[in-house]
Amino acid sequence: MGVAAIAALEAVVAVTATNGGGCDSGDACRSPRLFANQRNRRRLETIMASRGRVAPFLVILAFLVAQCFHQSTEAKKVTTNLHFFFHDTLSGPDPSAVLVASAVGRTGPAGAFGNLFVVDDPLTEAPEADSPVVGYARGFYMSASRRSVMLVMGLDYGFTAGPFNGSSFSVFSQNPILDGERELAVVGGRGKFRMAQGFAFLRTHSVNVTSGDAVVEYNVTLFHDE
Repeated sequence: MGVAAIAALEAVVAVTATNGGGCDSGDACRSPRLFANQRNRRRLETIMASRGRVAPFLVILAFLVAQCFHQSTEAKKVTTNLHFFFHDTLSGPDPSAVLVASAVGRTGPAGAFGNLFVVDDPLTEAPEADSPVVGYARGFYMSASRRSVMLVMGLDYGFTAGPFNGSSFSVFSQNPILDGERELAVVGGRGKFRMAQGFAFLRTHSVNVTSGDAVVEYNVTLFHDE
């Protein structure tokens, strides 16, 4: 019986108690309303006596339902592995990464601190510039360390070809670009990668130290909804 029903019966009992809880003689003893109140009171006393036994059962039942829901949710997750190459071009007449803000008066090895770039970098199947394009990484990266070469990247990697056409995953993470290998955090996704989490291992394939143009190899592992 629900809480509302119990509350209603408690109100009935209160009315009965106000009327004396019974009768001695006369028409009042034959009142259907009074008889109903007395029956409801006995029913309530029975329910209240059993609540001590029912409550533990309800707690166990709620726990089992929560466990089943958690397991069914976990069962819907799938793993996807991706491999592609990221082309970051700062030079030439049509760069894919452009400087939109920079700090004033910065010098030294970490002189790029405060620089902000907006990017529209192509993603390809292979490292060559003429390799088939499978998508684009769009967003920004910034130089965010005063003491080392460290980028913070906020990028959406959207696919325009293949089985994941129209889907994307998002990264927001530090990227120590001078390290041989580094790891980025995947924080979300859309389309076939809805609710994605995961990580991306990066390795610099090639870099032009004069222009800053670079090709980076990505190996990505995603955990997302089926």
